[in-house]
Amino acid sequence: MKTTLRTWNPWHELDQLSHQFEQLFSRQWPSASKQNRMKFGAVNVLKGKNGALVQMSVPGFEADDFDISLTHNSLTIKASRETGSDETDNVSRQERYSRQFSKTISLPVEVNPSSCDATYTKGVLTLKLELPEEQQPKKIEVKAI
Repeated sequence: MKTTLRTWNPWHELDQLSHQFEQLFSRQWPSASKQNRMKFGAVNVLKGKNGALVQMSVPGFEADDFDISLTHNSLTIKASRETGSDETDNVSRQERYSRQFSKTISLPVEVNPSSCDATYTKGVLTLKLELPEEQQPKKIEVKAI
């Protein structure tokens, strides 16, 4: 008789249960799957010497769908989009849903709320945020005496 010892993982059963729930819900409601939630709204915040650059993956929207507010160290991005038709009786399959979201991001630097440039291209929202004038690097000229 051969006996094999295996390391016991107390979380193994919970991981299996979580996986089963994920499969169940992703079949019933595709937009609720963990895979879709993780990809949507992914954010990169890059700190530079003159400010910050924020990039957010938000496919399926138009530039007019966004409502962006900015304070000195906090950025809030909201969007809503209606998809589909009003004739629900004639729909034989619907995988595109109305969606809306709101996300608030703490910024790594204090920025000037009045100088923000926002663009939306191919599903990526990009915001260029500048430092306040008094915090931007100043070039000092050296004079020969």
